[in-house]
Amino acid sequence: MINISKTYFEIELLDDNAPADFWGSRLRGIYGHHLKKTRCLHPASPCLVCELPATCPYTALFEPIPIPSSKGRPLPPPYLILPPQVTGLQQKRYASGTVLGFELITLGPRCHDITSAVEAFRTGTIAKQTRFALRSLRDQFNPTRQIDLFADHYTVSSKNILELIAPTVWTDEKQLLTVNFLTNTRVMNRHSRIKDTRTGLTIFSDFYDLVYNVLIRFERLWECYGSDWPGRNEFREGLNFHLTAARRVELIEVSLEMNQLWRCSSRKMARRPIDGFTGQMVFSGNTTIFAHLLRIGELIGVGAHTNIGLGRYSLHIS
Repeated sequence: MINISKTYFEIELLDDNAPADFWGSRLRGIYGHHLKKTRCLHPASPCLVCELPATCPYTALFEPIPIPSSKGRPLPPPYLILPPQVTGLQQKRYASGTVLGFELITLGPRCHDITSAVEAFRTGTIAKQTRFALRSLRDQFNPTRQIDLFADHYTVSSKNILELIAPTVWTDEKQLLTVNFLTNTRVMNRHSRIKDTRTGLTIFSDFYDLVYNVLIRFERLWECYGSDWPGRNEFREGLNFHLTAARRVELIEVSLEMNQLWRCSSRKMARRPIDGFTGQMVFSGNTTIFAHLLRIGELIGVGAHTNIGLGRYSLHIS
């Protein structure tokens, strides 16, 4: 299965007028620029000309090499940055002295080594104008441990993802399941039954849609970064079993809304859409066989751009 680590960073802004939007994308950019600058053999050249792509830390996180079964499709990055969530009246700028927290989730056999991430976020600049400094670092699986912010190497605890979710798995067959989509969920399925007319993106229409998309994302992560991968045929047998059972779970309430949102890509020097839906779906039926999968989905997200905080959802059993 997949090993996972969770680390909580707190940074302090050292100048006024830091932008309050797109923090997932901004933090990813800081991380990527640091790796490209410090770990890349050819920092000024595109990765296509690299002679060592398989061992490059930048490539592993930001340009994963497709495996044969991916049919050339980009692989999911083995990390997620869960940015600060602004609630209530959203500020447009942050003042000097503001402390912001975000979580870094890393996946795979080396998920415990976060040295490059700490180096990237120890000091830096947001949007070329606001300096920041790392103030605290917490291992979420060992919160009492003190981490030296000026060490040369950083390791944190890791857990098997099944071990991590085990205490939250439910067994009661007669409960309602509420799924709250917290950040834009961006999904594009060619054969989906409901699509947004403006963007062409999928809007979930039933429990099947949710299960299918979480399974597909989990499949690719497990095959690329996990252990004990059962093989594509065996996994697909399990996928078909779950999808058949998903048809028997009834949708009893839905309130989803498509949101338009853009981010600025400094790497590609262009604005990029990160549209997606948020809202709530309530299901009735036996969902116990999906409990492990859906709890995993709470950690890894669903859809595109999960590595900058999109596709996050929470589950509530009532």
